[in-house]
Amino acid sequence: MGLERVGGRVQRDAGAVSEGPVARAQADSGRGARSFPRATRSHLHAVVASLPGAVLLEDRQGRVVFANEAFCRTFRLCAAAEELAGCECAALMARVSPLLAHPDVAAEDAGGPLAEALAFSVEELTLADGRVLEREYVPVVTNGAAGGHLWIFRDITRRKQRERELVRQATTDGLTGVMNRRCFLERFAEELLRTHRFRTGGALLMCDIDHFKGINDRHGHAAGDAVLKAFAAVAGATLRSIDLFGRMGGEEFAAFLPGCDLADAVRTAERLRCHVAAAAVCVGETRVALTVSVGVARVTAADEYPESALIRADRALYRAKAGGRNRVAGEQGPEGGP
Repeated sequence: MGLERVGGRVQRDAGAVSEGPVARAQADSGRGARSFPRATRSHLHAVVASLPGAVLLEDRQGRVVFANEAFCRTFRLCAAAEELAGCECAALMARVSPLLAHPDVAAEDAGGPLAEALAFSVEELTLADGRVLEREYVPVVTNGAAGGHLWIFRDITRRKQRERELVRQATTDGLTGVMNRRCFLERFAEELLRTHRFRTGGALLMCDIDHFKGINDRHGHAAGDAVLKAFAAVAGATLRSIDLFGRMGGEEFAAFLPGCDLADAVRTAERLRCHVAAAAVCVGETRVALTVSVGVARVTAADEYPESALIRADRALYRAKAGGRNRVAGEQGPEGGP
C-alpha cells in the first residue's frame, strides 16, 4: 500500500487514510469536544465502536472524525478504523464506490462538505455483491449550527430476502412457479387501466388441461403435478416475455397478450396447443399424454373490469371443450361469428 500527500497530510492511496491519530481528527473538527472529560470521551468512543452497524462521522469540511471497525468490515477497507480519522471523505468514497451497485447515487450524497440544510433521512443502498444496506443520515447540530454529518449503515440483506420470499409466496403458485390467481387478476386489472388510457387492447386466453381428473385417477397425483408443471413450462416458452401468465386454480390457466388482436391471439393459442400435445410427460416408466383446450377473447377499452373478459374467454373455452377438446376456440361476435 503506497503513500501520498493529500491536503498537507500523508495518506495511504488505497482508502486515502491518514496516519494521524483519532485525537487529531477530533481537534480538526472543533475544540468543543475537548471540554469533555477524557473518561467521558473514551466511553463514548467505546459505545459507538461497539454498535452493530457501520458508523462514519464527518465534519463540516468533509473529513472523517470517527469510523468504527464495522464500517471497515462493511466496505472491505484494508485499514484499522482509527486510521480513517482525518482523511478526506471524497477520497474515502473513491475507495468505497466500486463496491456499490449504483455508485453515482451514493456519490451525490457523500464525498465532500454536505449542504447544511440536509435533514434526517433513511434510504437503501445495494452493493455489487448483492448485499443491501440501510443508510441513515443524521445531521450533527452544535449550538444551533450544523457541525457535521453522521452516517449509519446497517446490513438488511436477510430482511430484504425474507420480504422477497414473502412476496413470492403471496404472488406465485407454489407448484408451477407462475403467477397465482390473485396476482394474475391484479396484474390484469393494471393492464386494463393501461388499455383504457392508451386504447391498445389485447387478448385473453383461458386454458384447461384436458381430462386432468382422469390423469390423476389413472396415474396418481404425482403424475398430475408433473403435467401441471410441464404445461406451465411449455406455456412459458411459447408466450412472449411481456405476456401475463398465471394459474387460476386446478388445471386452469390464463394468459393476457397485450397488443394482440383476436386473429394473432388465436394463432398463438394454436401454437401453444401444438407444443403442449408434443410434450408428453413421463412419470417413471409411464408416458402421460397431454393436451389442452383454449378459449380466446378480445380485450378492449370497453372491458372496465377483468370479469367481463374472463366471462367471454370462459365461454370460448367451453366451446372448445364441447367441440371435442384439444382445440382452440375464439369468442363469437353478436351474430355468432368470430
